[in-house]
Amino acid sequence: MLTLILLEPIILICMFICIVVILVYLIRSNSNSKKNRYNWFIQEGNNYIKEGNYKSALHVFSKSVELKPDDATGYLLKGYVLYKLNRYKDGINELSKAIELDADNVEAYKVRAHIYIDMDEFDKALSDTSTILELNPINPSAYSTRAMVYLKKKELDRALSELLKAIDLHLDDCVTYDLLSSIYIKLGDYEKSLESSNKAINLDNERFSAYKNHAYALIKLNKLDEAKEYIQKSINISTNYGDAYIILSMINLIEKDLISFYENLTIASLKKVYYIDYFDEPIFDEVRNTNNFIEVYTKLKISYKGIS
Repeated sequence: MLTLILLEPIILICMFICIVVILVYLIRSNSNSKKNRYNWFIQEGNNYIKEGNYKSALHVFSKSVELKPDDATGYLLKGYVLYKLNRYKDGINELSKAIELDADNVEAYKVRAHIYIDMDEFDKALSDTSTILELNPINPSAYSTRAMVYLKKKELDRALSELLKAIDLHLDDCVTYDLLSSIYIKLGDYEKSLESSNKAINLDNERFSAYKNHAYALIKLNKLDEAKEYIQKSINISTNYGDAYIILSMINLIEKDLISFYENLTIASLKKVYYIDYFDEPIFDEVRNTNNFIEVYTKLKISYKGIS
């Protein structure tokens, strides 16, 4: 009897230790399970991005931020897919949350800057790129993003200067040379534009805008047959953007094919348009004041400004 009395506290202590061990195990298991699920959402969302399935990516990234609302990665990726879905204001909200959680998140500033560019909020875009350069003064993509801003603002010398800084930092990527091609078109140096777009295509032969720029420069050099070939390649790669159809409509107008001209402009008006200043070209003067052109041009301006 005395032995049982002496053993009872020991048994209770052992039971208590066992309960504590079990609780710790359950807490850790739950934590590991939560972490594993979060990582699965991130991985699955990235797979959807690679497939171009942004709606499914948005669904799983939304789950990730619900699971771990204190982690910046989920907000960054959710903001990115919202950008790709043209939901700009929602994208900015998510990216701003990522920055609140991680003030050094360069990618969040970069994606947000690109949204601001598409919204024509150039000062905010430049502010975000300045922050990136404060965090990393030799970040080449910050300079190429700044070049995009100045290109949209038609400050071509500044755009060229920023882009050459990116190249000096060995940013030999298709985006840099694609932008460089656009700038040389605006500067009237069509041979350099072709050289730059060729470099972009060699680096990424699926870069639809590089083919579009190549076609544009060929039009300016009166090489219409080659221009047709390259603009068709651009459209074959992606039918999601109106810019290539605008370039194709220029060829139609030069060839006096007004039916195809208006057909392609109408197609362009139903898609996202990155640049609207193609219509500054003198070739459009012959139709500029016609009712048909004014009607479709009004729709194109909405496509250009179309944000949500």
